[in-house]
Amino acid sequence: MRSFRESLLLKVSGLAEQLEERVFHLYDLHNKLIQERLQELEEVMERVGQAKTELQQVCLTVEAAYRDLCLPCGRPPAPRAGFALPAAAVQGRLQVGKGDFCPKGLFCLCSGLA
Repeated sequence: MRSFRESLLLKVSGLAEQLEERVFHLYDLHNKLIQERLQELEEVMERVGQAKTELQQVCLTVEAAYRDLCLPCGRPPAPRAGFALPAAAVQGRLQVGKGDFCPKGLFCLCSGLA
């Protein structure tokens, strides 16, 4: 009985070592894959940051252009049918004032800019 136990213990120990080696191999493989993906994510996040910076610059440029185009607002002319300012233009830093219109019929954003 003792030799059977010792034999069984040796087999179990050998199988445990094989399993441990396979687990370490898989762990190493997955670790490398995770590291590669994290590196890719870092690069993507850097590009997103650059795109965000560029978009902020574009927004500032558009804001400056709207300021340059807007004359002092007077009485609003009769609204033109179908004229609507895109929602994206009034979000963020560019905000529509009190519905004033510029004398040339352009929607005036000046009253909403500080």
